[in-house]
Amino acid sequence: MKTLAIIALIAFQTLTAYAIPSFCGGSGTSSDPYQICTAQDLADLGDFVNAGASNALSTAGLYFLLMNDINLTSYISGTGNNGGKGWKPIGKQDNFAFQGYFNGGGHKIIGLWINRPNNEDVEGVGLFGYIMQAEISNLGVEINNTAGGVKGKSYVGGLAGGNDRSIISNVYVTGNIIGGNNSGGLVGTNYDGTISNCYATGDVSGFDYVGGLVGYNIKGTIRNSIAANNSISTRDNICRLACNRSDLGGTLSNNYANSAMTISVNGSIADADSYHYIDNDINGTGKSLSDLKSFAFYNTPANWYNNEAWDIDNAVNLAKIWRINDGTSLPFFQSQTDIPQPQVDIAKPVLAQTTFTYTGSPITVSLNPPSSSYTLSGDVTKTNAGTYTATVTLVDPTTSRWEDGTTIDLAFGWSITEDETPIFPNRENPLIGRIGVQTISNTIILSNLPTNTKIELYNLQGKHLHSSHSENSKILVISVQTKGIYIVKVGSQILRIAVR
Repeated sequence: MKTLAIIALIAFQTLTAYAIPSFCGGSGTSSDPYQICTAQDLADLGDFVNAGASNALSTAGLYFLLMNDINLTSYISGTGNNGGKGWKPIGKQDNFAFQGYFNGGGHKIIGLWINRPNNEDVEGVGLFGYIMQAEISNLGVEINNTAGGVKGKSYVGGLAGGNDRSIISNVYVTGNIIGGNNSGGLVGTNYDGTISNCYATGDVSGFDYVGGLVGYNIKGTIRNSIAANNSISTRDNICRLACNRSDLGGTLSNNYANSAMTISVNGSIADADSYHYIDNDINGTGKSLSDLKSFAFYNTPANWYNNEAWDIDNAVNLAKIWRINDGTSLPFFQSQTDIPQPQVDIAKPVLAQTTFTYTGSPITVSLNPPSSSYTLSGDVTKTNAGTYTATVTLVDPTTSRWEDGTTIDLAFGWSITEDETPIFPNRENPLIGRIGVQTISNTIILSNLPTNTKIELYNLQGKHLHSSHSENSKILVISVQTKGIYIVKVGSQILRIAVR
């Protein structure tokens, strides 16, 4: 009798569904999904799914939308520490699996760490422990390596420990996975699930069936995905992309992997082309990190299944899912604004002119080519003869650099020289062609002028300033507004006169 009571109690706990949390909004439909706004919202979802099989089953057909990035760091160090075990996966085992639609909205969950080396309290280890006939999309998961990464004994992945017939698309995971059997950067075990347009980075280690993206693939489909990991290691079966049971019908196509990935078995570097289950499908076609960070790689249809390129742009384009800083980053979501922008290479400018002749007027140097990416300072405008230095500085060295890869200021020398053409007055030769020249303050005094001769005054820019005739007078006084160099034309003679 007592035994029957216990069985009845267990059945009641297993089959009784509890009220779903209110989260921060929404009603769970496709047009009005439940809104996940905080770490507590996400944990509430996990608690609900993990509370009973009926709860988990009730998530089928429900829609959830991540409204913003969520940082789990504070939550896991406090309320969600779980006695040092860290994050408790959503869906702790196969009959407590999440079965709904989870759209990351192009946001990410950061600060994830899990320390369950013996799968304490759970059968699958990851942000989600188990998912079944669910859909997860448009989500980034960034693991906290400093806190130890994601650690479990079996069925270990950054996104999900176990995937049963679910669809995963447009998801990335960064960070380290430390597992046992069936450990992968994205998913530990993929059973008859479909994974597309996903990638994982970081290091993955385990005992058996270890893959950069998926540890063990059974009947599953993996396409258009990438294992960009630095290294993977195991004691036994290891695959650069995913260890696939091809005899059970698993399909892998148009997948790629970091060709520089280090693969080790029992502490020794393994041959990526021949060890155990590795072949071109489960290994992923090798590509350099330069290729994996190239916009052209993702945007070329021929590289991808059914000639369908990634939904990506190399600039802000909210009509696309993904964005990439060409040559400097792996793909990230269009909504992400915290990704450092690449430094644009800028050709070094030069001074448009470096040598000038003294004119008595200010001389300003300029750059060739002009650009809003840099400024000119220092000795930019000078009047007197001499040698000067102007400095070119990048406006924002975090987003631009010189073409040689540096961001240092550039120094340019330039000079103003005296004109060697005779300038009057000339102490050694005050009379040229019998015409005398003297300057007092802003006055030019001409003497010994030929009679009845036209006299004209110009500035160095050719502007006419004065005209007169000597008539019967042999002395002429001309006043000028400013000091400088003037041209005086006396008949056919031209005098260049400095008023100082």
